[in-house]
Amino acid sequence: MSNSSKTGWLYKQGGRIKTWKRRWFQISGTNIHYYAKQNAEEKGFISLSEATDVCVAPECKKQPALKVVTKKRIYYMQADTESDRNEWIEAFQKARH
Repeated sequence: MSNSSKTGWLYKQGGRIKTWKRRWFQISGTNIHYYAKQNAEEKGFISLSEATDVCVAPECKKQPALKVVTKKRIYYMQADTESDRNEWIEAFQKARH
């Protein structure tokens, strides 16, 4: 595991049904894994190696928001604070490379 591993809570917008759910996020290598609770079964993951961009999402209604852009989908996430959002963006970008 690289030193870019970060864990914590973010709200994530669903793919098909656009509801926002609180998820526990964990960076492992070039993947972002997310769970309904800490130490619970994995709900899914986002491959950062397939991401074309990780950045602030000003178009998002829920703020402070960030997005991970892949060819298949744009993942929207919301942090509790702007500084927390910026830390997540930095951690995701580090894990990408």
